[in-house]
Amino acid sequence: AINYTAISQQAFFGVTSPQVGPEQPAYKDFYDLGNLPPYSYNLTLAKQDLAQANISNFPTLNFEILSGVPYDTTIAQIVQSDLANIGITVNIEVVEGSQFYAPLGSYSTDVHNAAQIPDMEVQNGVSWAPGAIDPADNWVNFVSNASSWGNTAIYYNPVVQQCVNGFTNGTPQSSLIQQCTAAQAQVYNDAPYAWLGVNLLWDSAGSLVWQKGVINSFLLDPVWGGENTAPLFNTVTFG
Repeated sequence: AINYTAISQQAFFGVTSPQVGPEQPAYKDFYDLGNLPPYSYNLTLAKQDLAQANISNFPTLNFEILSGVPYDTTIAQIVQSDLANIGITVNIEVVEGSQFYAPLGSYSTDVHNAAQIPDMEVQNGVSWAPGAIDPADNWVNFVSNASSWGNTAIYYNPVVQQCVNGFTNGTPQSSLIQQCTAAQAQVYNDAPYAWLGVNLLWDSAGSLVWQKGVINSFLLDPVWGGENTAPLFNTVTFG
């Protein structure tokens, strides 16, 4: 029931591309294993799903957003309007950072504080998003019980955890791909997050130019956006 195109255009000025999470597209070996399509806006299907769930007296959902973050406000308003179209009421609550972050932490912390964590919130560059130069980062932090920060959906599934564990226990890549393909399908169907998309490289208008012979290689911000703690250019090799 979420209009992802509207969110991209109105909240991020169209400077995003669709994502099939949890992986970032930059890590091609582990991104969208199984070639699943991004979630799409289909109001008819949303109404059918809700009817099949046979839920009467659907509760009001609390959408908590950070004060002073304009695109959080825009996203919340779009989601509020979208869900109203299928009869779900969303209450938007604007809070300061001290309240927003207070219950959040590791997976075990989030489980303990589950009653204090809102039904919905925006996982973004302000409230934090993974950005390490490591394909395991999004898997560990968004969808595992080993998360140190970021799994605000308090999501765990043993099929997904097998993939997460495989990144650190020496599983051969061929077996790891199989495990993570199954995990990808599990996350996709469980839908603990609505993946809004990834930022495009706004810093350089989507392109990079360098002089061969002077710079042989360099690494880029892994989420291709320049909005996290990783530098835009890193580990430059000259000569």
